[in-house]
Amino acid sequence: MAKKRGEKPPGAAPAAVLVGVILLIFIFYVVLIPPEERARILGEDNVTMPGGAVQADHVLLEKQIGTLGYVGDPDTEHRLPNINLYERKNAQVLAQSNPFEISEGLFSEETKSMSFSLDPEAVENVFLSFQAPIRQGVLTVSLNGQDLYQAEVESQTPPAIPILSSLLQRDNMLVFSVSNGLFSTKRYSLHDVKVIGDVIDATSQEASSTFVLDAEEFSNLDRGRISFFLECFQQDIGTLEVMLNRRSVFSGTPVCDSMNTIDVFKNDFSPDRNELFFRLNRGGALLDTIRVNTELVDTKPFIDYFSITDDLFSDIEDDAREVILTMRFVDDGRSKEAELAINGVAFSIDQKEEVYERDISEVVRRGNNDIRLTPLSELHIVELLITYD
Repeated sequence: MAKKRGEKPPGAAPAAVLVGVILLIFIFYVVLIPPEERARILGEDNVTMPGGAVQADHVLLEKQIGTLGYVGDPDTEHRLPNINLYERKNAQVLAQSNPFEISEGLFSEETKSMSFSLDPEAVENVFLSFQAPIRQGVLTVSLNGQDLYQAEVESQTPPAIPILSSLLQRDNMLVFSVSNGLFSTKRYSLHDVKVIGDVIDATSQEASSTFVLDAEEFSNLDRGRISFFLECFQQDIGTLEVMLNRRSVFSGTPVCDSMNTIDVFKNDFSPDRNELFFRLNRGGALLDTIRVNTELVDTKPFIDYFSITDDLFSDIEDDAREVILTMRFVDDGRSKEAELAINGVAFSIDQKEEVYERDISEVVRRGNNDIRLTPLSELHIVELLITYD
């Protein structure tokens, strides 16, 4: 049968419907699939992900840096006031006794013991004194088992008997006895018996001073140094003890008329308040120009690397693509100060805004590239990105 003019071939309409349905399905598929997959299918190069993120193929470097600490002056000096340490002595009665008698006969002996306590390091010029209204025979006085005096007393008020420092202990015992009473009784009556000495007032030989380390200085502390100029007479000076926060950092004979230096370490310091204590056991000294210097660790920069392919570098040279550096800071309202260097080319950052962005196309090079970020204030960096478009 002959086909009429304008009549469609059999089956053409169903085929057109099928093509339309397939095209419609493809369109819905392209619209609904993820953007990065759609870009791959459609051959798109420059795609931004939801929320502003860049397609992974265009990221050259991505880092969540966190906090970069900043250390200002690496050597901080704390100046303390001058300190004067000196001996102050007061003559005091260290021990005394009521009047007593001692004797020795052919069949009898009566002695007297007298005990007393003291700090041997805190007394000087110690003497034993007494009066002897009755004196017959040889008087013997011993201290801690050592003979201190043995002679006939010729005067009611004899000279004081010196006591050597080497014989003194914290707890001491004096024993009085008389001898030569073999054929007749010998005896002594002793009055006003006293042990007298110069007591050193330790309060004038010790002093302290305080200084404060702030949180940033303590957290970045490496070590420290205590220094002072000591004015004194070398032949008179005793032992100087220096304590930092109750920890002994020096004990010995210092050098007079010279600068004395003591090295200390981080665990000798305390956060916030610190106490420096000096004690001199003998003599006097003026501590001048007292300084505590803290040495801080160096500021640590962020350093990393990224690579530029030959094709990408050619596009950058032809101005077909740009390389962008983006940093997002914590939005704390504080100043963000840093020095940024790409391949040794430095840029200054000084802003309060949350986002820093710079076109670094002019300073990148083919192959490996380096980035260095040196903080000039404490930085809290959420993310650093280097991308191309």
